[in-house]
Amino acid sequence: MLRIGLNLAGRLPERARQDANYNVIDALVYAARGAEQAGLRTAWLPQGYGYDTLTTLAAIGRDVHQIELGASVVVVQPRHPRVLAGPRTLGDHIIPLLSRAARDASRGTPRVVAGLPVSVTTDADRVREQVATRFAGLAKLPSYRRTLDRDGFTDGGELTIAGTEEQVAAGLRRYAGLGVTDALVNLAGEPDEQARTLRLLGEITA
Repeated sequence: MLRIGLNLAGRLPERARQDANYNVIDALVYAARGAEQAGLRTAWLPQGYGYDTLTTLAAIGRDVHQIELGASVVVVQPRHPRVLAGPRTLGDHIIPLLSRAARDASRGTPRVVAGLPVSVTTDADRVREQVATRFAGLAKLPSYRRTLDRDGFTDGGELTIAGTEEQVAAGLRRYAGLGVTDALVNLAGEPDEQARTLRLLGEITA
């Protein structure tokens, strides 16, 4: 069964980076509470501007108790190893490599977490364009560019699972079929679409 978790930082408004009076920790705690109330079992936090991942997760853990908290990016060197990876990269490259390494080390099946922009929407093209704009800088970096090229993607927007509830559910099942164990969801689209998406994720998780 595919575990579904929420990228907490994906719900931060743009003013979090611009307004000195904005409390980013409170906003992340609020997002974690929303994920917990929706019925999700996991919440993830990458390294970001204005907060440290592990310290912030400790603060979130004081207020949120029924959900697993995970660090999706922790900077241990100047350039972190996050990648933009689509189904072909995961199914043909990453998952086989991890599985082979686990077998060679007599370890159990590895937990594979895929970061996915997701949106329940009636305008999937618009949402994909928004995601493409958001990831435009990353898509230009050579390492990210190679992973997108491997999947035949022009930009990061093509990673997005967007459409009706049925289409989104089918898209998530596709990743589960590849061997992905966890979907780290970045809510995409407008606020009402994000709320609709979060409700669906809670229903799938239940």
